[in-house]
Amino acid sequence: MIYHFLIRQASKDSLTHLILPGIGFLMTADVPYSMGSATWTLGLSWLAAGILDHLFLRFVLKRDVALEIQASFSNKTGQHCTGLSYLAG
Repeated sequence: MIYHFLIRQASKDSLTHLILPGIGFLMTADVPYSMGSATWTLGLSWLAAGILDHLFLRFVLKRDVALEIQASFSNKTGQHCTGLSYLAG
């Protein structure tokens, strides 16, 4: 968000496009820092299970596992918003 609005679009709204996202990042970064070791173990186990599942689908079952981004709806201003869909097979 910071790169897109402040650098690419040269936005002057530093509160909305720099300060608030920065605060959000710091709050989000604090969560893993304050977690206990059991939480890290469980989280990394789920990550490993997801990676193994992806590798199994991709290389053993030879499925084309892809994440497709497509326009799915319009918001109140008429702008198209994107939705994510997970495709397996």
